[in-house]
Amino acid sequence: MVDFLFITGTYRSSTTLTSRIFNAHPDIQIYSDLTVYSRFHELDNSDFDRKEEEIAARILARRNEKLSVRNDSTHENSVGHWKSILNRLDSRNTKPIVGEKVVLEWQNIPLILTDRSSVAIHTMRDPRSVLVSWKKMTNSPKPRYMDALANCLNSMLYGLMYREEYSRNRYVQFVYDDFIIAPEEYLSNIQKHLGLNVDLGC
Repeated sequence: MVDFLFITGTYRSSTTLTSRIFNAHPDIQIYSDLTVYSRFHELDNSDFDRKEEEIAARILARRNEKLSVRNDSTHENSVGHWKSILNRLDSRNTKPIVGEKVVLEWQNIPLILTDRSSVAIHTMRDPRSVLVSWKKMTNSPKPRYMDALANCLNSMLYGLMYREEYSRNRYVQFVYDDFIIAPEEYLSNIQKHLGLNVDLGC
């Protein structure tokens, strides 16, 4: 059974929209760029205590909230440790599925999916739209904002590989350009692939 969702993609590719759609599901709690556990780039079952302390300091600085730190190394893997932290972020949350949206982390998807109860949602969007949107909001001067195109290309190349390697109930591509054509049908198909019992806002 799915108990962890990892949402990633380039900037302006609809990662925030996707996380909000999933957050509308009564059984899912998605956090956005909060712990950013994947930033450690070493999801290798090591040094859980250090990671937890760093994440606790980040949450205190960003939200002025204290994470109840548990210094133990009993987690089966780093994804299990990530889930444990997310489940402790809000004592009121009783939803069975947690997750986090983290941009620019698609290369970590294989590590996420080593955990059999995890699902990756990889957002895609027409690179031209990403570039225009990114140019409007970024502080990067010309031509540095053009790196949005390189990010899109890299994301899409990895996406092609992942589609061949993983089943659609473990790895889902959320393509914004397809979504806006027929939102209800598109979300219904995602729901079916993931085995969710309640429509995602349909």
